[in-house]
Amino acid sequence: MKNTFSTLGCLVYVVMGMVQIAAIVAGFEEWWGWNGFFSIIGASIVGYLPIIGTVIGIGGAICGRGWHPMAAILLFCWPLILYILIAVC
Repeated sequence: MKNTFSTLGCLVYVVMGMVQIAAIVAGFEEWWGWNGFFSIIGASIVGYLPIIGTVIGIGGAICGRGWHPMAAILLFCWPLILYILIAVC
């Protein structure tokens, strides 16, 4: 059972990272007018920084992809919300 949760957690982390990097790429293209290559390189560097990557990912999802702010915040901050709920319980 422990292996299953470890594997699932690792998979979720990688998928969330990819979604975050895609949002950052869209943000870099929108904000600075970078082409795809430089946006991907910059997003790969910034994307896995814990707080900075999350904040820029939220901004990129809102500005670059046109997401509703609450949807972007919930998508990128659900682990923090889950940790808080577990700590409270």
